[in-house]
Amino acid sequence: IGTTEVEKQIACRFNFLDSFVALNGALIVNASILILSAAVFYQHAVVTEIQQAHALLAPLLGTTLASVLFAVALLASGQSSTLTGTLAGQIVMEGFLELRMKPWLRRVVTRAIAVVPAAITIWIAGDKGSYQLLILSQVVLSLQLPFAVIPLIQFTGDKKRMGSFANRPWVKILAWSAAVLILALNLRLAWMAIGEWAGTHPWLWFVLVPCAAFLLTLLAWIALEPYLPSRFRAGSSAAAAPLNIAIDLPVPHYRKILVPLDHSEFDRVAIAHAAATAKVHGAKIFLLHIEEGVTSQLFGSLASTAEIEAGKHYFGSIVGSLVAMGIDAEIAITHSTNPKAEIVRFAKELKPDLIVMGAHGHTGFKDLIFGTTINAVRHALEVPILVVRHGNLS
Repeated sequence: IGTTEVEKQIACRFNFLDSFVALNGALIVNASILILSAAVFYQHAVVTEIQQAHALLAPLLGTTLASVLFAVALLASGQSSTLTGTLAGQIVMEGFLELRMKPWLRRVVTRAIAVVPAAITIWIAGDKGSYQLLILSQVVLSLQLPFAVIPLIQFTGDKKRMGSFANRPWVKILAWSAAVLILALNLRLAWMAIGEWAGTHPWLWFVLVPCAAFLLTLLAWIALEPYLPSRFRAGSSAAAAPLNIAIDLPVPHYRKILVPLDHSEFDRVAIAHAAATAKVHGAKIFLLHIEEGVTSQLFGSLASTAEIEAGKHYFGSIVGSLVAMGIDAEIAITHSTNPKAEIVRFAKELKPDLIVMGAHGHTGFKDLIFGTTINAVRHALEVPILVVRHGNLS
């Protein structure tokens, strides 16, 4: 077995071990809560809300430690669910939807979607509303369970994907039996709920029945899709004829190269890369510098200070050096309070084939102070952008 295959098997075993520990840990916590509730409250009291459970644990068990442990168990269960939901959301967003964003932003969005409705419900309806919302969330969770269980059984039983880790026949029988039982219970629950709601509002029959039929059709397609002819399978055409993007690659040709400069040590590396590219393609280099000082903001192109005059001499010498190397070049100096917007405006007018920008390399808090010009430019333009930093130019 090659090294790569060994690494894959080791990774699979570690992933399996992580999942096993996490899922069984959640199972132990939730099973403990369920057993505790059945053993203590069933014979002593009727508990309909979780607040009652916390208050009744201490007198029924004779120790306040029970309430503390119950709170810790609930916290552990909530953290387990949060971690699972966050990881699942990341996989769905990045893998299926191809929607990539910063982790902190993704967490804020997903947590806001989960927390904001609950907070609004508690604020408007109080504890009673939160209890009803909790019951509704469990009903919705139960109804969507078949849509997760059936694909999971199919995936873990596929030898092409799982190899030696694929489910054994007896595991498949047990898994499909559990899936059928879950589906039957959900169908009964849905039918009872629809009948109860439609009994009060008969017009709901025309809304809920088509929705239920659509969901059942979708679930049937999910269950039967692996066994359908190839032309009916999702992504079958892409799987049959994979796209080789390395065939007949287009040859880019650069005629105009835009290089924004900021009169710093980063100009040198940006010009070096632009000059090397210009020599190969016979392109013209357009240098751009944006004056953003107070004088420039007030007087615009009429501004004249020692710094501005020194800048003109600096950029003029750069153009002269490029021309002496046989590279056509020119410089444009503009005045603006917003360099990002000015670069975008100038690029849209010039329509360059390539933009070369030097990166300062600061991140985090420095981004808040100094800004992120490159990100703003690349999101606003459809021009290829080459971002360069200090390195060995020899």
